Amino acid sequence: MRKLLNRRKTLFFKIWISIILISIMLFAAVNVVWYKNTSNIIYRNEMQSASSLLYQLNMRIENIFNSINTNSYSFLFDSDVRDMLSIPPADEQTRIKNENHIRDIFRQMKKNTTMICSVEFVGRYYDISSETDRSKVDFEQLRQYDWYRELSDYYMDLVTPVYKNDYIEKYNTRVIGWARKITGSDTSNTIGTFLIEISYPNIEKVMREAMEKSGNRILVFDKKGNLYFHPDSSRDKISSESGGEALLQKVKAGEDVFLFEENGTEYACLVERSATSGWYIMMMVNRQELLDSTRASVRQSLLLTLFIALFSFVVAYMLSRYITRPIHQLADTMKLVENNQLDVAVPVNESVAEVEILSRGFNKMLSHIRDLIEDIRHEEQEKNAIEIKMLQAQINPHFLYNVLNVIRWKATMHGEDTISQMLLSLIRLLEFSGKKTDTYVTVEKELEHATSYMSLIQYQYQDDFEVIYDIDPQALTCYMVKFILQPLLENAVFHGIEPLEDKGRICLSISRKEDWIYFIIEDNGVGMPEEISSNISAFRGLGLFNVSERLKKHYGEEATLQIESREGMGTKISFRVPVIYHREPGKEL
Repeated sequence: MRKLLNRRKTLFFKIWISIILISIMLFAAVNVVWYKNTSNIIYRNEMQSASSLLYQLNMRIENIFNSINTNSYSFLFDSDVRDMLSIPPADEQTRIKNENHIRDIFRQMKKNTTMICSVEFVGRYYDISSETDRSKVDFEQLRQYDWYRELSDYYMDLVTPVYKNDYIEKYNTRVIGWARKITGSDTSNTIGTFLIEISYPNIEKVMREAMEKSGNRILVFDKKGNLYFHPDSSRDKISSESGGEALLQKVKAGEDVFLFEENGTEYACLVERSATSGWYIMMMVNRQELLDSTRASVRQSLLLTLFIALFSFVVAYMLSRYITRPIHQLADTMKLVENNQLDVAVPVNESVAEVEILSRGFNKMLSHIRDLIEDIRHEEQEKNAIEIKMLQAQINPHFLYNVLNVIRWKATMHGEDTISQMLLSLIRLLEFSGKKTDTYVTVEKELEHATSYMSLIQYQYQDDFEVIYDIDPQALTCYMVKFILQPLLENAVFHGIEPLEDKGRICLSISRKEDWIYFIIEDNGVGMPEEISSNISAFRGLGLFNVSERLKKHYGEEATLQIESREGMGTKISFRVPVIYHREPGKEL
């Protein structure tokens, strides 16, 4: 035993052991490199093949859309057609003649491209379909589709999600719509929407053929996550449950090759973007299937790795024990610091340069922390002194109300009724605004606050306008969100009445009908353009937008402000809130 121990100290034994370790490590490294190179070659070849197929698929989709687009030139760039659609027909006979002319163009488009299912124009003066029997096409139902509303509000050109065209009686098939707004030939005003419905089964057939040819999964979707093709045809939206949002973020960030894990399976994803349709076409290559041919090598590598790990454990233990001894000293000192013992220092071990740097840096950090704590104590003392001075300098709001009341009674005693009434309105405004109570008040309190404000404004403008109140007494005891009426009345004064040369008039109406309370603020001011009044977001940063957002927050979409206005014709703002008799503080609806 003693001889064996002595041999361990010999140079021979140490060299022998070193050679064995080096040999094992080199052998393991060679196997790992071989395995990785083999896997990379298989992976690279498959990815190149998949990339080529994906590019061909994208070009095929591009050709379909370009063919449809070229086929629509006969309608889009015919100035006579646009002039015809820009004005109302002179009589019914003219309407029928014009509709038949457009319908002939649409039918020719369908004949030229088999991908087209139907063609429609939904306009201001005409509703035209490629179908012969117009009575079997429900254009009003078409206008109710979500994507149609989205197009009307935000876009000029839109490729819709997959939907059923059930507004056409004989179809009710799955299609993809390509909708574009059409403007007049001599104006930028929109005269209608041009819709080409592409047969979804034909698109699906193209995708499934490509998927069968490549042996990989294919997804087609847009930037909103709407699915146009998925191996599971029942899905129409990319699900966030399986990491769909992360996938969308990668695609939107411009990554065309990345790894993605779904349901425990890792895929290498390649992405092509269709410029015409805006679709993202993604091919998902199953990495695990690519490695099936090298599984035997994987098992061998695992055995070798396990063998090497046993040796590495022993070597790591010996080396770490030697290297980490001064580190343990540093850790023990840190534990003392965690227990708020800041008056300690780490012994500096100069035998190891890195440990010496850590020890000196830690001691320097402790010194800096002690200095910071002292500075914080000093700042806290100064802060407390400033807070005491601020508290001493505060004025009691009740003292301010009492002083204003004294001034008001002095004005009354001297016959200054106008000044007295102005002070009374100001006191009510200050009391209402200064109370930090519940968000909800009675309609009566809210009305009192609004009338006080309008009284002060009328004094300011010397009765340049009149305010008419039409109040239903049954609504006064109900509760509503505070600070709603005053901003709306203020908007009527400064944006409607003030620019008016004649005498202005503002009408405030409050009425109760069944379970709702209706509010109407109407003025005879200068008004505003219809395109501004119909878009509440145009008032962002103003009182109207803030009031609308607060109403939606507390009551939902049914309480949104409704604005009716035309230039030179005044403005009418209305909204409604549900009837609430009792309001518990702090409780939301």
